[in-house]
Amino acid sequence: MLKKTSIFRNAADGSDRPSGLPPGATNYITARGAKRLRDELQKLRAVNANSERIAELEQILASIHVVDPPDPASNSVTFGATVTVKG
Repeated sequence: MLKKTSIFRNAADGSDRPSGLPPGATNYITARGAKRLRDELQKLRAVNANSERIAELEQILASIHVVDPPDPASNSVTFGATVTVKG
């Protein structure tokens, strides 16, 4: 049986930062990702769920820094991109 674990539990050093991040790292997330986390938290609270997930989501949301996704440059190739080479 697999045990569900999370990288967002309290850090081993006792800090409030998500444990999956190295010390001093910023927890960047897109607005879309932050909205998904907030929506999940709202749903859990609406059903009065008393779960570790609520505390986990609150901790994550307290540590995030929302950023806009970068504009794709026309001369770069990204994962999953389709490229047409003219020559």
